Amino acid sequence: MKYIIINIFVAIFLYLLDTFYFNQGIFSLLLGFLVISVFLILTVIALVRKNKYLVMTRIAVIVIYILMIIAVSGSTRFFNNLALTRAEKLIKACNDYRVKYEKFPDKLEDLAPEFIPSIPSAKPVFFEPKFNYISEKDNHVIWYVVLPPFYRAFYCLEKGTWSYLD
Repeated sequence: MKYIIINIFVAIFLYLLDTFYFNQGIFSLLLGFLVISVFLILTVIALVRKNKYLVMTRIAVIVIYILMIIAVSGSTRFFNNLALTRAEKLIKACNDYRVKYEKFPDKLEDLAPEFIPSIPSAKPVFFEPKFNYISEKDNHVIWYVVLPPFYRAFYCLEKGTWSYLD
Protein backbone atom coordinates (compact mmCIF):
# COMPACT_ATOMS: atom_id res chain seq x y z
CA MET A 1 0.00 0.00 0.00
CA LYS A 2 2.88 2.36 0.81
CA TYR A 3 4.17 1.76 -2.72
CA ILE A 4 0.85 2.86 -4.25
CA ILE A 5 0.65 5.97 -2.06
CA ILE A 6 4.15 7.03 -3.12
CA ASN A 7 3.16 6.67 -6.78
CA ILE A 8 -0.03 8.66 -6.18
CA PHE A 9 2.04 11.51 -4.75
CA VAL A 10 4.52 11.31 -7.65
CA ALA A 11 1.66 11.38 -10.18
CA ILE A 12 0.04 14.36 -8.41
CA PHE A 13 3.39 16.18 -8.39
CA LEU A 14 3.84 15.49 -12.13
CA TYR A 15 0.29 16.66 -12.80
CA LEU A 16 0.82 19.94 -10.94
CA LEU A 17 4.26 20.51 -12.47
CA ASP A 18 3.21 19.81 -16.03
CA THR A 19 -0.20 21.48 -15.85
CA PHE A 20 0.57 24.68 -13.96
CA TYR A 21 4.31 25.19 -14.50
CA PHE A 22 5.31 23.72 -17.86
CA ASN A 23 1.76 23.90 -19.26
CA GLN A 24 2.58 21.36 -21.94
CA GLY A 25 1.59 17.82 -21.07
CA ILE A 26 4.64 16.51 -22.92
CA PHE A 27 6.68 15.83 -19.79
CA SER A 28 3.89 13.87 -18.09
CA LEU A 29 3.02 12.04 -21.28
CA LEU A 30 6.57 10.82 -21.87
CA LEU A 31 7.30 9.96 -18.26
CA GLY A 32 3.86 8.40 -17.81
CA PHE A 33 4.28 6.15 -20.85
CA LEU A 34 7.76 5.16 -19.66
CA VAL A 35 6.45 4.19 -16.21
CA ILE A 36 3.45 2.38 -17.74
CA SER A 37 5.73 0.43 -20.10
CA VAL A 38 8.07 -0.62 -17.31
CA PHE A 39 5.20 -1.62 -15.04
CA LEU A 40 3.52 -3.61 -17.82
CA ILE A 41 6.71 -5.67 -18.12
CA LEU A 42 6.93 -6.03 -14.34
CA THR A 43 3.27 -7.08 -14.23
CA VAL A 44 3.89 -9.82 -16.78
CA ILE A 45 6.86 -11.04 -14.71
CA ALA A 46 4.69 -11.06 -11.58
CA LEU A 47 1.99 -13.00 -13.49
CA VAL A 48 4.53 -15.62 -14.54
CA ARG A 49 5.66 -15.92 -10.92
CA LYS A 50 1.98 -16.09 -9.84
CA ASN A 51 2.39 -13.30 -7.28
CA LYS A 52 -1.12 -11.82 -7.07
CA TYR A 53 -0.11 -9.03 -4.68
CA LEU A 54 2.58 -7.72 -7.06
CA VAL A 55 0.24 -8.04 -10.04
CA MET A 56 -2.47 -5.98 -8.32
CA THR A 57 0.02 -3.41 -7.02
CA ARG A 58 1.59 -2.93 -10.44
CA ILE A 59 -1.78 -2.69 -12.16
CA ALA A 60 -2.74 -0.01 -9.62
CA VAL A 61 0.42 1.95 -10.48
CA ILE A 62 -0.37 1.66 -14.20
CA VAL A 63 -3.90 2.98 -13.57
CA ILE A 64 -2.51 5.88 -11.49
CA TYR A 65 -0.28 7.02 -14.37
CA ILE A 66 -3.00 6.55 -16.98
CA LEU A 67 -5.27 8.77 -14.88
CA MET A 68 -2.46 11.33 -14.50
CA ILE A 69 -1.97 11.48 -18.29
CA ILE A 70 -5.72 11.91 -18.80
CA ALA A 71 -5.86 14.63 -16.12
CA VAL A 72 -2.93 16.58 -17.62
CA SER A 73 -4.37 16.33 -21.13
CA GLY A 74 -7.80 17.41 -19.94
CA SER A 75 -6.44 20.31 -17.91
CA THR A 76 -4.28 21.53 -20.79
CA ARG A 77 -7.26 21.40 -23.14
CA PHE A 78 -9.45 23.16 -20.56
CA PHE A 79 -6.87 25.94 -20.06
CA ASN A 80 -6.54 26.46 -23.83
CA ASN A 81 -10.33 26.71 -24.17
CA LEU A 82 -10.38 29.13 -21.24
CA ALA A 83 -7.72 31.29 -22.92
CA LEU A 84 -9.71 31.32 -26.16
CA THR A 85 -12.89 32.36 -24.32
CA ARG A 86 -11.03 35.12 -22.51
CA ALA A 87 -9.40 36.24 -25.76
CA GLU A 88 -12.84 36.55 -27.36
CA LYS A 89 -13.90 38.87 -24.52
CA LEU A 90 -10.79 40.99 -25.09
CA ILE A 91 -11.44 41.07 -28.83
CA LYS A 92 -15.01 42.25 -28.23
CA ALA A 93 -13.77 44.91 -25.81
CA CYS A 94 -11.19 46.09 -28.40
CA ASN A 95 -13.86 46.28 -31.07
CA ASP A 96 -16.18 48.19 -28.71
CA TYR A 97 -13.30 50.57 -27.97
CA ARG A 98 -12.79 51.07 -31.71
CA VAL A 99 -16.48 51.87 -32.24
CA LYS A 100 -16.40 54.51 -29.50
CA TYR A 101 -12.96 56.05 -30.12
CA GLU A 102 -12.52 55.22 -33.84
CA LYS A 103 -9.21 53.46 -33.19
CA PHE A 104 -7.99 50.38 -31.40
CA PRO A 105 -6.51 50.87 -27.93
CA ASP A 106 -2.79 51.59 -27.54
CA LYS A 107 -2.57 48.99 -24.77
CA LEU A 108 -4.92 46.42 -23.27
CA GLU A 109 -5.08 48.34 -20.00
CA ASP A 110 -6.98 51.09 -21.85
CA LEU A 111 -9.98 48.74 -21.99
CA ALA A 112 -10.50 48.52 -18.23
CA PRO A 113 -12.82 49.32 -16.58
CA GLU A 114 -14.89 50.97 -19.33
CA PHE A 115 -15.12 48.01 -21.72
CA ILE A 116 -14.06 45.10 -19.54
CA PRO A 117 -13.81 44.97 -15.72
CA SER A 118 -10.13 43.98 -15.78
CA ILE A 119 -7.62 42.41 -18.14
CA PRO A 120 -7.72 38.66 -17.51
CA SER A 121 -4.76 36.35 -17.65
CA ALA A 122 -4.91 33.94 -20.56
CA LYS A 123 -4.45 30.89 -18.33
CA PRO A 124 -3.83 30.18 -14.63
CA VAL A 125 -0.29 28.92 -15.26
CA PHE A 126 3.26 29.98 -14.36
CA PHE A 127 4.87 30.24 -17.81
CA GLU A 128 3.47 33.10 -19.95
CA PRO A 129 0.04 33.35 -18.31
CA LYS A 130 -0.93 36.73 -19.78
CA PHE A 131 -2.25 38.11 -22.99
CA ASN A 132 0.17 40.21 -24.99
CA TYR A 133 -0.71 43.06 -27.28
CA ILE A 134 1.00 44.57 -30.28
CA SER A 135 -0.13 48.07 -31.15
CA GLU A 136 1.26 49.58 -34.34
CA LYS A 137 -0.20 52.09 -36.81
CA ASP A 138 -2.25 49.60 -38.88
CA ASN A 139 -1.55 46.43 -36.93
CA HIS A 140 -3.15 45.52 -33.61
CA VAL A 141 -2.68 41.96 -32.41
CA ILE A 142 -3.68 40.09 -29.26
CA TRP A 143 -1.57 37.00 -28.67
CA TYR A 144 -0.93 34.36 -26.04
CA VAL A 145 1.08 31.19 -25.57
CA VAL A 146 -0.94 28.07 -26.40
CA LEU A 147 1.81 25.51 -25.76
CA PRO A 148 5.12 26.69 -24.34
CA PRO A 149 7.70 27.54 -25.33
CA PHE A 150 6.92 28.33 -28.98
CA TYR A 151 3.31 27.66 -29.99
CA ARG A 152 1.43 30.97 -29.97
CA ALA A 153 -2.02 32.15 -31.10
CA PHE A 154 -2.34 35.59 -32.73
CA TYR A 155 -5.54 37.49 -33.40
CA CYS A 156 -5.26 40.41 -35.82
CA LEU A 157 -7.94 42.94 -34.92
CA GLU A 158 -7.88 44.65 -38.34
CA LYS A 159 -8.38 41.41 -40.25
CA GLY A 160 -10.51 39.65 -37.65
CA THR A 161 -8.54 36.42 -38.08
CA TRP A 162 -6.54 33.99 -35.98
CA SER A 163 -3.10 32.74 -36.97
CA TYR A 164 -0.67 30.46 -35.18
CA LEU A 165 3.09 30.41 -34.90
CA ASP A 166 5.10 27.41 -33.83
